[in-house]
Amino acid sequence: MEFNIKNLIVDLISTDKKRSNKYKINVIYSIILQAIGVALSLVIVPITIDFLGVEEFGIWITLSNLITWLTFLDFGLGHGLRNLYAQSKANLDLDKMKKLVSTSFFLLLSISAFIFIVFLFLYRRINWVKLLNAPERLSSEIQFLILILVCTFCIRFVFGLVNSILLAEQDAFIPLLSIVLGN
Repeated sequence: MEFNIKNLIVDLISTDKKRSNKYKINVIYSIILQAIGVALSLVIVPITIDFLGVEEFGIWITLSNLITWLTFLDFGLGHGLRNLYAQSKANLDLDKMKKLVSTSFFLLLSISAFIFIVFLFLYRRINWVKLLNAPERLSSEIQFLILILVCTFCIRFVFGLVNSILLAEQDAFIPLLSIVLGN
């Protein structure tokens, strides 16, 4: 059978019981949230450029994208947690689920704390303006921005596991909702 959008939509709105309601809800909400996210991005970028200016926007987008990339480096703990959590849930092993979640949070919290401590040690020693090839007049703003970005990165790094748990619970649209609300 050939895949196309029309077949997907017909399948989602049909009363056929082969798909669970949870699946249908996730697909429909995910499509809606993705569309809203794209629309918000198209609106946010010009507003941000007008507010910050071209140079500052370039610095902001560079740093925020770097932090976003680093957020994906959870050492496989997020994907591992998601898979083992789903397996434990299928086996109705509540104790194992609790152990998996607490161990993963503890490991990422420890890694995050280590990263933050190393950052605090190196923070004043790095010439951020030179590293980013930014104007010298933005030195204090850039230092403050980097401090805020690293703090939020460390927090997001740990709480990113919530998204893994939501995916294991088959609530895939909720992480998308948090991104849209964040925007």
